[in-house]
Amino acid sequence: MKIYRIRPYSGDNNVYIESTGFNKTIVFENLDGEKINEIKTFNFTLKNKTKNYPDLLGTGSSEFFVSNELKTFLEKNITKQKINFIEFTIGKKQYWFLNIIGLRDCMDYKNSIYSKYENNQPDEITNLVIDEKKIDQNDIFRLKDNSIPIFITDSIKIKLEEMNFTGIKIIESMDLTVG
Repeated sequence: MKIYRIRPYSGDNNVYIESTGFNKTIVFENLDGEKINEIKTFNFTLKNKTKNYPDLLGTGSSEFFVSNELKTFLEKNITKQKINFIEFTIGKKQYWFLNIIGLRDCMDYKNSIYSKYENNQPDEITNLVIDEKKIDQNDIFRLKDNSIPIFITDSIKIKLEEMNFTGIKIIESMDLTVG
């Protein structure tokens, strides 16, 4: 099994979110893998407003928003991992905030290359190795030791590419210090 990261990709032709205006509680609940029932405080700042609205829209950080079509795809193809979606209208289009519930403790510390904080927790991960047995057959997940990136398996990657969704950058590199 091969693991990839996904990121929003705006290129020159897509709208992108500069800021969501989410309060810190929501950001931390998302990064901690907690279920979020409602988001009351937000103020989206969009860039390239006259461009196309992609299927995956994000800030380049931890907030990911999916189109109706991409939401339907995820609901159909992600069967092991719990995900909750919260509806938003962003600019001219309906989107769903993608919140992956639960974090996977699947970093292979022995074979990964990373620096450590003083408390021995991973800091900069320059070569992440995933212990595939610990992802519990989840096709989409966030890592306990670095919950910003979203990871997908090769089976979801293939299906995503077949569907030609826009705004998705699939990254093979496991150097988490670069986008």
